[in-house]
Amino acid sequence: MVAAPTWANPGTDPKGLGIKGSTLAAALLAAVVLAGCAALGPRIDPVEMAQDLTDQLSQQLPELEDQLQVDCGQEQVVIEVGATLDCDLTVVGQGVFDLTVTITKVEGREYYYDFKVADEPKA
Repeated sequence: MVAAPTWANPGTDPKGLGIKGSTLAAALLAAVVLAGCAALGPRIDPVEMAQDLTDQLSQQLPELEDQLQVDCGQEQVVIEVGATLDCDLTVVGQGVFDLTVTITKVEGREYYYDFKVADEPKA
């Protein structure tokens, strides 16, 4: 059996809250997002977060790059210090691990987060 990988925690990479894409698409999306979330504040897109985490883990573990997949579900989380997002990290041949993202700092339109991967796969 292969030992579970050791995960580094980036903790210093800011994640901007700006909308990516073309100007028109961004304007339309921003209008929809602001209309739907104005009272609750900005939210984490779980699909985008899953891709960011997959990219970070692939850079830290290039030997497993094609064997990693992160799924953070569909529930959006309000961006505030202490907020958490629960995800699953699948490592081919090793199983599915719990992965928890925690917002550690919010500065204007940027937020910072740490993540922790469980030491053992789910049963």
